[in-house]
Amino acid sequence: MKRIVVLGLAIAGLWMASTVEGYAQRRDRDDRDDRDHRKEYNKDRHYKDRDKDRKEYYKDLRKADKEYHKDRYKAHKKYRKVASRHHVPSWGNRHNYHGDRHVYFKEYKTYYDPRREGYVYLDGGRWLFSPSVPKFMLNVDLGRAQIQIMQDIPLTVRPEVYYRR
Repeated sequence: MKRIVVLGLAIAGLWMASTVEGYAQRRDRDDRDDRDHRKEYNKDRHYKDRDKDRKEYYKDLRKADKEYHKDRYKAHKKYRKVASRHHVPSWGNRHNYHGDRHVYFKEYKTYYDPRREGYVYLDGGRWLFSPSVPKFMLNVDLGRAQIQIMQDIPLTVRPEVYYRR
């Protein structure tokens, strides 16, 4: 029985000694954790710097994108102004003409060009442009004249290019 008590005391002593030594080692581990924490802190600073750089990059990107769209909007606005500029001539309402296509007056070999807002006519084998009705058509009622609306000629092209004799 004495042996059991002595053995129990010896085991208890060893257990207490290992616990104290464990606390001492833990303190060393805490010191290492502090160093690791400093490393982690530096990593956090690195990530913050990286995030700052990323935010700056996206800010510059948004600024450039805004500038691009601003220029595109200006160009589109200018285009809309030019596109909406095509007014309907006085004779257009009678022919249900909206000013969005070239018109060909077959009897007079004359085109109405809505983009340039004038008339292109054949005179002596040459095509001439006039912003107003040509002299030989002044006494003609254009509201009753036969017209052909040219659906296949784009507005960006001069209509006389498509003339066929």
